[in-house]
Amino acid sequence: MFGKNVLRRILGTPEAGQAPDGATLQALLRTGQVGIISAACCDAMSSPKDEQLINNLSQAMASTGGEGEVIVSTITATRQQLRAIGPQADAQVETFKDELSALFQTHGLGVFPLLVVDGRIAFYGGVPSPEAIAQRLHPQALQPRNPSQSIA
Repeated sequence: MFGKNVLRRILGTPEAGQAPDGATLQALLRTGQVGIISAACCDAMSSPKDEQLINNLSQAMASTGGEGEVIVSTITATRQQLRAIGPQADAQVETFKDELSALFQTHGLGVFPLLVVDGRIAFYGGVPSPEAIAQRLHPQALQPRNPSQSIA
């Protein structure tokens, strides 16, 4: 799925004055894509967790021979993009939206940072170890859709 250890962040927040078009979210949900959804827009204390997740993800990608772009978006930008997609949302976007909403309603900001692998929520609520992330970077690792692997 990934090649050499290259981790490049792509921020999912639209430029000032631009309306969100949903392109970043659609890219995040592609097969083979890895992304992080952060609460840094709403909680200044979340930045250390975000950075630790990025570090652990980088280590996991290195251990698996991984390379790729990592889309980093805030929950605010993600929600704006979900609204922008609106009625054009396909089943994958709708499922992602439902899962994200349910987690957020249950855990609030405690659900972040959220790691998305292959368009599915792989981890939420904490920072998984590089080893745990490496296991999820394999396509077969996310078989049933059950994001209950909370990291406390």
